Amino acid sequence: MNVTYYLTEIGFDGFGIPDIVWASLGLAAATILAFWFRTKENDFLYPLVIVWAFIGIGVKNMDEHSGFAYAAYALAAIIFLFDVFYRRKKVTA
Repeated sequence: MNVTYYLTEIGFDGFGIPDIVWASLGLAAATILAFWFRTKENDFLYPLVIVWAFIGIGVKNMDEHSGFAYAAYALAAIIFLFDVFYRRKKVTA
């Protein structure tokens, strides 16, 4: 999340939108990317990077934002299970 670090450094206020909302949008965007890479690019490793990041996000935020941390854990579990069990259907011509 180097982008968020940079935005914090330059004093970006998020257009008045609370930080937790921006963080939730980041989780949603990363989840979409994980599913896209798994289904469209047939890449099984990229979603695992997202899973690892979400676990770290959950650990970091457990004390202050436990609901957000549990959401990160839940999304990590969903992405992991999808990554393990997804099988691309073979197209026959």
